[in-house]
Amino acid sequence: MPEVLVIRIAQGLELVFSKPTDLEIQTGDQVIVKKEDKEEVGKIIRTHFLITSINEKDMVNILRFPNESDKEKITKMEEVKEEATNIFQDLLKEHHLPIKLIKTVPSFGENKIVFYFFSEERVDFRKMVKDLAKKLKKRVELWQINQRERAKLLGGMGPCGQVTCCNRFITEFSSIGVNMAKIQGLLVSPEKILGICGRLMCCLRYELDLYEELETKLPKVGDKVKTPMGDGTVSGKNLIKSTLLVKLNDGSEKVFPIDIFLSEGKRT
Repeated sequence: MPEVLVIRIAQGLELVFSKPTDLEIQTGDQVIVKKEDKEEVGKIIRTHFLITSINEKDMVNILRFPNESDKEKITKMEEVKEEATNIFQDLLKEHHLPIKLIKTVPSFGENKIVFYFFSEERVDFRKMVKDLAKKLKKRVELWQINQRERAKLLGGMGPCGQVTCCNRFITEFSSIGVNMAKIQGLLVSPEKILGICGRLMCCLRYELDLYEELETKLPKVGDKVKTPMGDGTVSGKNLIKSTLLVKLNDGSEKVFPIDIFLSEGKRT
C-alpha cells in the first residue's frame, strides 16, 4: 500500500497526491508543485497517507518550499482575491442572480480566477462572467458547486470529531446509497449517517466490502443457530459491534460475537 502526501492546490477544490520527498514536510506547509508542466502553490493536507490505489493523473512532484519570488506571488494572490471578491459581490447585485459566493481562488500565475458559488437552481451566469473578465482583466471561471463540494471546499468537523474526509483526501465523490447504511445496521438513527453537507456520509462506503462479505457468511435474522448457551434463533445483528442477538429456546435473548457463527456447524 503506497504512502503519499495529500496536497490542496491553491486553496481550491482540487486535491492531488505526491510521493514522499526528502524535504522535511509537515501538515500545513506550503509547497510549490509541478502539475501538468505548470508550477502551482499547494498546501499539505496530510502526510504519511496510505492509499490502496492511485491514478497517475493525481500525482504531482513537489519542487520546493516557496522562495522569495514565490512568496511575493502568494501575497499578490491574496490581494487579487480580496479585490476580485469585492467586484464579484458588486456585480452580483447588478445582475440579480440567486448566487452565494463560497470562495474566490486566484491562480498562482495570477492570470485566472475561479469563483466557486452555490445556488439551489441552475444559473445562467454568462453575462456576469464577461463583466468580471472586463473589470478584472483576467480569465474568469464560475463553478457552481453542490452541497458535498461545498463541504469539501470549506472543511469542518464531521460527526466523528475529525476534519471531513472530503476536505482531507477524497479526490472524487462516489455514489452513496441508503442500502449501504442498511447493510451496516445504521438506519436506527438516520440523522447520524448524514455529514455536515446534509448528504449521506462518504465513510459509509469505506468498509462496505467487508460488511457485504459478512452478510454472505453469517446467518440471517430468523435462522436457527447453535450457541455456547444452547440452540436459538437469530433476532438481530450489529455488524459495527461484530455481534448477533440470539433468542434462545428458553425465551431469553443473548448477545454473541459473530466469530462463533463464522465456522462450520453453528447452524441447526
